Order: sequence, then C-alpha cells, then structure tokens
Amino acid sequence: MTSKKIHLAIALASLSIGSTAFAQTQPIDVPSSAYGPTWTGAYLGAAVGIEAMVNRANLSGFGSSLNVDGLGGQGAFGSIYGGFDYQFMPQALIGALAELSYGGLDSTVSAQVPGAGANLTTHPDLGWALLLRAGVLPTPSTLLYAIGGYTGHSIHTTASAFG
Repeated sequence: MTSKKIHLAIALASLSIGSTAFAQTQPIDVPSSAYGPTWTGAYLGAAVGIEAMVNRANLSGFGSSLNVDGLGGQGAFGSIYGGFDYQFMPQALIGALAELSYGGLDSTVSAQVPGAGANLTTHPDLGWALLLRAGVLPTPSTLLYAIGGYTGHSIHTTASAFG
C-alpha cells in the first residue's frame, strides 16, 4: 500500500509542477497586419455544378422563315485545377494554371416534315486549359489579375436524316 501512495504522490507532484510551468507562460499577441497573407505557392481545387442552355433564333429570307425556340439542354459539369503563383513584389505576382473539365450538357434538335426528318445531337466531353496570369494586389488580401492561354474542348456531334 505504501508504494501506491508514493506513486500517487509523485504523479500529483509532477502534475502540479507541469501546470505551474504552463500557467507562467504568457501569450503573445501578434497583429495580423505584421505578417499578412502570402500569394506565393501551389494550389489545387475542384468545382462541380449544373448547366443549362436555351437557344432562340429567328431566320427569314427568300420567302421562307425558320423559328427555333427552346433548343438547348441541361447537364452537370465538373472541373479540377491546379497552379502555382509567385509574388515577386509586395503588390504583384505571376502564375500558371492547368485545368481539366468535363461537361454533360447534351443538346438535341429535330426537324420533321411529311416524309423527311433530321436529328442533330451534341455532347461535350473532356476540356482542358493551360493558362498564365499576372496580377496586382490593391490590398494584401485582394488580387486583380489578367489571364490568357490556350484551351481546348472535345465535342461529339451526331447527325442523322431520313427521307
């Protein structure tokens, strides 16, 4: 029984010594303006959403007319992107960005007259972009930038006609 009391006394003594040392440490307040945000570094991101498109067109000429109202579609899209920015001055940076996207906005149009008809379907697939940007920081936490680069998108189109 004596050894249990000794272990308990040692444990309580070390707890009180540790809490006393911790209680003597004073917090230091550092204002956020002292270091501010940094824009240099890599980043990754993702985006998802829904998309919709409606086209309206009225064409006329040579005694005939074509009215299209409501041609369009809807679907979902997603994107992943990543890049790197380098802040080379307190108020300026440059960067590069790469993005892959996939859109599911299917669009179909059909036309029929007695004895004939046609269908046209489009479906976007994988899109991509390689971009460069240059920006200015009017405030430490606000970036205004111009972006440019090269982008591509694969779109599948299927058409059929019968008569």
